[in-house]
Amino acid sequence: MDFPNPIWVSGKISRDTFFRDFTLRFSSLLQATKPGDQITLFINSGGGETHTALGIYDLLISSVRSVVGVVAGAAQSGASLILQACSWRIMSQHSTLLLHKSKVTVSGSVENAQEALNVFARLDEKIYKIYAERSGKKLECTTPSILLHSLYLILVFCRTLQ
Repeated sequence: MDFPNPIWVSGKISRDTFFRDFTLRFSSLLQATKPGDQITLFINSGGGETHTALGIYDLLISSVRSVVGVVAGAAQSGASLILQACSWRIMSQHSTLLLHKSKVTVSGSVENAQEALNVFARLDEKIYKIYAERSGKKLECTTPSILLHSLYLILVFCRTLQ
């Protein structure tokens, strides 16, 4: 299998250097390729900051390049979300795809804390919708009670790399 024009998501997904470095590399790939060309996104990450993962998802999903996601190791949390932006998703035999409900730490007034909780509840719904669309399942099928009541749920709906 050929993996042209590689780019990587590895390590912790953060809004500082990770986001800057990724967008610079992605921008360089966009300049070096033409619409319709394939970009290979290699993923081995435990995830990180939700808003940054959604931002990268938005960049990839709006690209006029064909982005193929290859998980070699782990696509956990925000990294599993980024994978969903890929037009083709491949996982090696021993890789893990993992998602979980948002983790939130809040402080301040009750009103501010409640608004922060509401923001993350809306983010969870957006994320569930993305998984539902990409898996071809109804929204209620991607938010089972096990996800609502447990920390982690492993989903595998990707093609396995032989």
